[in-house]
This record gives sequence, structure tokens and C-alpha cells, in this order.
Amino acid sequence: MPAASLKNHLIALNVGNIVNVITRPDAFTSVEWQAARERLQAQGFKILMGPDIAFDAVTTKLISGTANAAYFASLPENVTPSTDDNPFFFYTARFGDFVAAPMSARTHNNTAITMTFALIVVALVACLFYVVGPFIRLARTTPLATLTPPVTFFCAIGVGFMLIEISQMQRLVVFLGHPTYALSVVLFALLLSSGVGSFLTSSISGDRFRASSRAVLSGLLGALALFGVVTPRIAAAFESSSTPVRILLATGILFALGVFMGTAFPLGMKLAASTSESLTPWLWGVNGAMSVLASVVAVVIALTWGISASFWTGAGAYLIAYLAFQAAGRGETPAAEKA
Repeated sequence: MPAASLKNHLIALNVGNIVNVITRPDAFTSVEWQAARERLQAQGFKILMGPDIAFDAVTTKLISGTANAAYFASLPENVTPSTDDNPFFFYTARFGDFVAAPMSARTHNNTAITMTFALIVVALVACLFYVVGPFIRLARTTPLATLTPPVTFFCAIGVGFMLIEISQMQRLVVFLGHPTYALSVVLFALLLSSGVGSFLTSSISGDRFRASSRAVLSGLLGALALFGVVTPRIAAAFESSSTPVRILLATGILFALGVFMGTAFPLGMKLAASTSESLTPWLWGVNGAMSVLASVVAVVIALTWGISASFWTGAGAYLIAYLAFQAAGRGETPAAEKA
């Protein structure tokens, strides 16, 4: 219904500690409203809002249809209308609220969000210890041209995989209608398919290792771009389908993407082993540490800028990984090519 006429379409009632809202697709006529008003008051309801009853100035502005982005930004609470891309209606504090006064934001029904920021701090400290610290020590004895590309690659794919995985869990909660379905579908499809993709890389070796790897990683970037553009449209087209159909559709699309995503880690490990084999155990840890950090960052990005922003940030991380792979061991002949 048009937002401009919403005030004539609803009645908010209070009885005890319970607020009830009555709405209708067409506006109440004057006669209908007066009859409803008399009947509701006779039944003991307190009318908080109606066609000619305003609750407060903010509510009146919101239901008038004239509230714009500037008006929402001026309010002390984040009450911007939720969308499928940003469905977190419970998130009423702004990013700046947690940065400026993280403890005071706990009073805005955002305790879980405050805990998310605390987890980011813990994950950042862990990354400083497990990634930055060893990098600085290794840089004293290892040329940066040898050290930086593989570290960048494994950081990027750790961040990218988790951002995409978490964003799809959040998106599928809306599409499938339940968090349990979203968690089960994403974990099943991505973990199984990424394992298949990793297995398929076992055939990539020999004198065309680098060229074949670049082709596979290019395919991964293309798959991410296609997935990001097509899946929101598919979700909109099938949102009224039965739950089994939506689950099968989501599983199939994620499985295809996961096969490509599963190729990045083993290809990077093969290249790293051929140029700096002593670094490979640490690179496993680098990937894991950045994955932990990204799992929390993904939530913050989605809450603040939307689920799509989280997904495309993950896709951008894979682009960085591709460029790092290009730079890794440049000018050297990998052992995979010598085999």
C-alpha cells in the first residue's frame, strides 16, 4: 500500500502490556473509523494511533510517507525500513554508536552486536600474533617479493571464503524462511563442493601448471560475478515456491560456486610449496586466522551496509588473491611445472 496513506490504514491498540495493530488494504472511511473506535473503546482498548490519533511526532512522520534518508539519519535510533538485503530489524544502533560509546550501545537492545565488536578485537589480536608478528620476523631473512604474494593470497582466500559463506547464510534465512535451513544448506553445499573442487586440482600439474591455475582462478572470479548478479533474481523468482524446491535450488547454485571456490587453496599451496616450501605450515595458519576474523567482519558488513556488500567484499578478496597468485614466484619455475 502507498506509504503516504498508511495512517488511514492502521489502528494501534494497547491492552495491558500488549500492543496490537489492525491494518487493512484500503483506507478506513470516516464512518468505519468512528464505528471501530467506539467498539474498541467499549471493549477496554486504549487506542494509541489511528486515522485522527497521532502517537508522537516521529511515528506520525514515519507513517506519513514523507520520511527520507536524511530524516532517518537524524533520529537517535536506526529505524530505517528493513529489506531482504538488510533484514536486521533488531539492529537499532549505528556503527558510529559502537565506535564512540560501545558500552552505552548495550542499552539499545544491541548487546549481541556489542559482543560482535568484542569478538573483532579478539580476532584482530590473534591475527597480529599469528600473522603480522611472524611476517615481520620472516621479512628480515626472506625477500618481500617471495614472502608477500603467498601471504596475501592465503589471507585473501581466507577472508573471501568466509565472507561469501556467511553472507549466503544470511541471505538464505530470508529465502528459505528459517535459520536452520540456511545453515544446513550452506554448510552442506559449500563444504562438500569445495572438497570436490580441491580434489579436481590434483590433475593440475606439469609444465602448464601456472597457465592452468590462472585459467581456473579466472573461472572462479567469473563464477562469483555471475553468482552475485543472478542469485538475487532467482531468489525473487522462486520465493513463493515450496520449501523443498527452494532448498534444492539453493543447494544446486551453491554447489556449482563451491567447486570453483575449493580450487583456490590447493592451487595456492602447490605454488607456495614450489617457491618457499618452509612457509607452507605457517600459510595454513594464516588462512585459518584470517577466516576467523572474516567470520565476524562479515556480520558487521552485513549489518551496516547490507548482505550484498558482504558478498561483493568477499568477491573482491578473491580478486586480490588472483593478483597475488600472479605475482607469487614470478620468474621462478614451480616444482609443479618441473614434474
